[in-house]
Amino acid sequence: MRNKTFISYLFISLAFLFNACEEQSFEFGDINAPSNLNLTVEIFGQDDSNPFGDGSGDITITMTADNAISYKFSIDGSVIMSPSGVLTTTLTKLGTEKYIITGIAIGVAGTTSSMSVESQVSVTFSPPDEFYGAWKIDPSAGSMAVGPTPSNLSWWSSGDDTADERACFYDDLYIFNQDGTFQNDLGDVTWLESWQGVPDDQCGSPVAPHDGSGSLTYSITRNLIILNGTGAFLGLPKVHNAGEINSPNQAVSNISYNYILSEDSNILELNIQYNGENTWYFRLVKAD
Repeated sequence: MRNKTFISYLFISLAFLFNACEEQSFEFGDINAPSNLNLTVEIFGQDDSNPFGDGSGDITITMTADNAISYKFSIDGSVIMSPSGVLTTTLTKLGTEKYIITGIAIGVAGTTSSMSVESQVSVTFSPPDEFYGAWKIDPSAGSMAVGPTPSNLSWWSSGDDTADERACFYDDLYIFNQDGTFQNDLGDVTWLESWQGVPDDQCGSPVAPHDGSGSLTYSITRNLIILNGTGAFLGLPKVHNAGEINSPNQAVSNISYNYILSEDSNILELNIQYNGENTWYFRLVKAD
């Protein structure tokens, strides 16, 4: 009798479960990929006299589409998200270059549609002569800082005593040569952190590849300084455009910094953003 009762309860439970599943079924409706795509590229300063722009490399890309909920763009293979469908960015190849720009419209359930255009853009910017030469970190307080946004550097900043505590770091030189080569001249000792193989943060011999030994170059636009070559850096060697490395083996070969050069060309302010708007800030001064 007890077994029959158990079996009856089991059938009732299963029937209830099946009915519940049927009642909770969902329908997404029609899933249509984005359509009616339109992609335009505005080149800053473009006119009859300057068909490839004003030399800054600045462009604005705009994409629209029906049934799209977000967008992203690929510029020569480098992908940048832009949910609004509007992206202003700076191209960095010196000279007049052709770029393949692809807009990707993202629809419901991850459907995508894309289209590409070819744009020819000129980058001719040259900095003032005073830019060239050796720079070093400003020893005054606040010359290094990090925070959640460019306007909020509250996570950490250098203080009044930092330059004394890290004297081996504040004499490091960052050298921009007029032929496009770049040098990290760290001398015999520099500031090392634990990710470089030391037990505690301390002065010590530079650690490869961030020891200035590589073949390093740079390019510059009105807004960006781009370092090329594994081990090249400005400010702190751990910082790059995707975050911070945890080992010398993770060194990257390309880093871009936003910059502002003072009117007298004696102060160079840099910021580098990662993980969205998280920002490191460095202030450099011309070396004697």
